[in-house]
Amino acid sequence: CNIKMNLFAPCASLVHPSRFIDNCEFDLCLDANSHFQNIFFCTSIVAYVRECQLANVSIDWLQDPRMQRVCQDAQYGQCVG
Repeated sequence: CNIKMNLFAPCASLVHPSRFIDNCEFDLCLDANSHFQNIFFCTSIVAYVRECQLANVSIDWLQDPRMQRVCQDAQYGQCVG
């Protein structure tokens, strides 16, 4: 649940990542069999990126190779409704 990476630094002063990290870690603890860890992680990242976009900070997180490895599913787009 490492939302504190340099990738997200431009947003951290506007949207503090602690709530998103806490929620991610809570979900991961509930997943005793580790079946959904990537889904929980990516969902937390998407939620954080959305909040950053609402604060007018764009983060192209899907271009990061680490994020691509973990969040390969196409459902994690940059769209904000």
